[in-house]
Amino acid sequence: MFRFKNWLKEAYINGYKNGEFSEEYIADRCADQIGKGRFTEADAEEIYNEIEKYNAEKAAEITAVFETESEEANNG
Repeated sequence: MFRFKNWLKEAYINGYKNGEFSEEYIADRCADQIGKGRFTEADAEEIYNEIEKYNAEKAAEITAVFETESEEANNG
């Protein structure tokens, strides 16, 4: 069964991950959805947590690349 709320949450999360939406845009849209009664604060928190998890993963990837490049420079 199609669930509009779940589809919308996934669209916001994926839009952030692919660079289409900023975190500020998503916060504004979530506030709008809460105001319309489509989202609860728990829904917005779920989106926030997914964004934070994604940001942490990306930061770890960048750190790993930087450390690898530094090791190669020191050994080369």
